[in-house]
Amino acid sequence: MTPKSRRGRRRIPKPVRRLVGLVVAFVLLYFLVLPKLSQQKGKLNLLTHINLAFVAASLVLEAASLVAYAMLTRSIVSQFGKPPRLRRLVQVGMSTLALTRVLPGGSAAGTGLGYRLLTDMGYSQADAGLTLAVQSVGSAAVLNALLWVGLVASIPLRALHQSLGSGALPKTLYITAALFGALLVGVFGFVILSLTRGQERALRIVHAVTRRLRFLDEDSVVRMVQRVSDQLKVMVSNRSLLLRAVVWASANWLFDAAALWVMVAAFHYRLGPDALIVSYCIANIVAAIPITPGGLGVVEVVLTSALTAYGAPGQVAALGVIAYRLVSFWLPIPAGGIAYLTLRLDPQFRERQQQTEREREEEQGRQERGLRTWAEEHGMKVGPGPEVEAGAEE
Repeated sequence: MTPKSRRGRRRIPKPVRRLVGLVVAFVLLYFLVLPKLSQQKGKLNLLTHINLAFVAASLVLEAASLVAYAMLTRSIVSQFGKPPRLRRLVQVGMSTLALTRVLPGGSAAGTGLGYRLLTDMGYSQADAGLTLAVQSVGSAAVLNALLWVGLVASIPLRALHQSLGSGALPKTLYITAALFGALLVGVFGFVILSLTRGQERALRIVHAVTRRLRFLDEDSVVRMVQRVSDQLKVMVSNRSLLLRAVVWASANWLFDAAALWVMVAAFHYRLGPDALIVSYCIANIVAAIPITPGGLGVVEVVLTSALTAYGAPGQVAALGVIAYRLVSFWLPIPAGGIAYLTLRLDPQFRERQQQTEREREEEQGRQERGLRTWAEEHGMKVGPGPEVEAGAEE
């Protein structure tokens, strides 16, 4: 049996993976989150006393988070020419976000859609891929840095408290979270330093790894890593660009975290800033594991458990998290679909897409003609070109 056939047999069909992801999400929600709603039955009137002004504020903060992410994209693509309008990048971001919400491991599908939309807007394939790679790595690094900042800030506030009434986080959980945050920050720091100051060694490692993974194109992966390394060097040397990227990546996460705080406050409980940041960051880091679509079920369980450990009433934590996820997870799905349709139906976008396709066809034709000329000059026999074949058919 060949390696290819073995890999083909081991591969799980996409519908099965999606079904498994949805089942896992349902089990997590049904057995770990919903039971908290049945606790303290005398407080079920929380739903009737929800602060609607806070709910509206949560919607505004979620919109601000999307705009901040679009500004992060804009700060990166500005290196490759005049950046597009902010509205266009918001549409791209919402379209990709909606796709990641409906597919297990949807980050790959969302990245593919973002790549296609950026190239349709006129960016080269290399620039579009580089933008998405730097954006993803940078955003994840900022999230892990926020987790570490929250943990450090939480030490004098929580770790030294002994009474349960103070909302102290259990020491074992606190130490685990602290070690987890330190490990992640260390890993990201090592990766960034390796790419910026030890590029040759990093490329040798990438060569060695991709050579053993036959489903990856070794040369393509190495070229991408090299371009990401070069881009990170540019960003590190360009302080204003680095500052803009860090500010907008931080704003994206912090606006979203603020939406969670406001939604919990709508049920008349005020989270401490350290409880908010640590719980939020851990939930989003765990959600990056492609088990369920957009971390559905996983985020709810982790957030509810962490907030409860920080002293929030179980029912308030469950209601606040579910309401927050309705705004941050479910609402962007139809909104992203509408954004994608409006983007595709926009005459200016369609005109730019057609122009980009014509430019690609012309560039491909020039490359083919150059290759044919080189082959003929070296005495190689080549068949008729596409133009000749088309004329013969007519």
